[in-house]
Amino acid sequence: MKISRKLFLRKSSHLLASGVFVSPFFNLVSQNKNSDQKIIIIGGGIAGLYSARLLRDNGFQVTVLEASSTHGGRIRPLLTFSDYPVELGAEVILGEKSVYHREIRDKNIKFFNTSISENYFVCNGFLKDESEADSDDKFNRTQKIIQDIKFYKGHDLTVEAYLTNNNLDEGYKHIAEALVGNDRGTNNNKIGMRSLAKSLNDWKAGKNNYLLFNRSHLSAIEEITKIKDIKIIYDFPVNKIDYSGRGVILFDKKGRSVEGNKAILTVPISILKNNDIQFNPSLPLEKQSAIDKIGIDSGMKIILKFNKRFWGESSGSIISDGIVPTYTSYGKSRSVNNNILTAYIAGENANYLSDLGNKATQEILKDLNRIFGNSTASNLINESFIMDWKKEQYIQGCYSYPTLNENNSRDILKKSIKEKLYFAGEATNVNGHFGSIHGAMETGKEAVSEIIKDLS
Repeated sequence: MKISRKLFLRKSSHLLASGVFVSPFFNLVSQNKNSDQKIIIIGGGIAGLYSARLLRDNGFQVTVLEASSTHGGRIRPLLTFSDYPVELGAEVILGEKSVYHREIRDKNIKFFNTSISENYFVCNGFLKDESEADSDDKFNRTQKIIQDIKFYKGHDLTVEAYLTNNNLDEGYKHIAEALVGNDRGTNNNKIGMRSLAKSLNDWKAGKNNYLLFNRSHLSAIEEITKIKDIKIIYDFPVNKIDYSGRGVILFDKKGRSVEGNKAILTVPISILKNNDIQFNPSLPLEKQSAIDKIGIDSGMKIILKFNKRFWGESSGSIISDGIVPTYTSYGKSRSVNNNILTAYIAGENANYLSDLGNKATQEILKDLNRIFGNSTASNLINESFIMDWKKEQYIQGCYSYPTLNENNSRDILKKSIKEKLYFAGEATNVNGHFGSIHGAMETGKEAVSEIIKDLS
């Protein structure tokens, strides 16, 4: 039984049922009619850039306001660390039916299926490969409990409570923590069963997962969105949006302003939760309540380069019972040395390691020494790189997760206001694809479609 990087949840259902490119509806709209409409996009991540491309394709004037000095948002490569681009944010292409998969395929961008890799699991204290784990009854029971989440219809409770109710063995709870909580960017004690089950059943992106061969996601997205044709104003952190008049006025911390007819807000949900942007008039109470209910947590990637590989050449993921729930090794077919191991940590453990600063690497090496023995990791470490997304001023977390009693909060969040202020970004995805590249792209397309509809 092969288990992919996104493992049970993403395959059985954390990022297309809707259209992929500019729909035929778009093509019926006169570009001349749109040319006097100036649309401002707040945020230069994938949702913002994809929205900008679609708007430009339909004749609109478009300006992207990006708070930082670079575009891409939570898509960011580390280009000089290894002989292939190492992803500090989004990494896996989730699903063969997704908009992102379709776009890269049509651009002849090379990619490959992650099924070429093998995954390893610490089961009751022992590291096992897939065949060994498959012969472990308690491991198989753990799989079954996780897979049954999509069938849950009871009263809302946390995933942690659900696992407890199912008497999951203590020596295997970390596997569920890795495959459910950590994979969703948080911990099992914060995820709501009903909203999680709904997202699994809504998933329409497909079951296969992919990696790019020899280029970064950022370079692929720049090609897809025709980045050179998009007007982007960098270092413009919007802190006030005034939509009280006929159009919208966007202000930044320096008092600068940009005006437009309409605006699409694509910032991470963390920015809205922390009230980093003020609105005039204030957001409707229903929308503010929805913002409060949608979750986002700390997330880190710590990239480790070793003098030589001490894990299997074809290793994909290593599910650990230590401080790091999931290690990944994606160098196979892309790297000569294949000596990079990535630690992905979300939620409480990410907060703990974040507080350690640069000492976090030593904590992780202790974890690897315990798993592989003989101080192997400490003796072979070459260098490391820490990407702490919570400490990024204009991001402040990894990606949204389904909370307890979330209900229809994402539907409410994505609703436009007064045909002037529109909302996009992965947290506004209502198709079960939140927390993914293609989920963010879908929301950008939907916002553009709504703008065109409102102008028709």
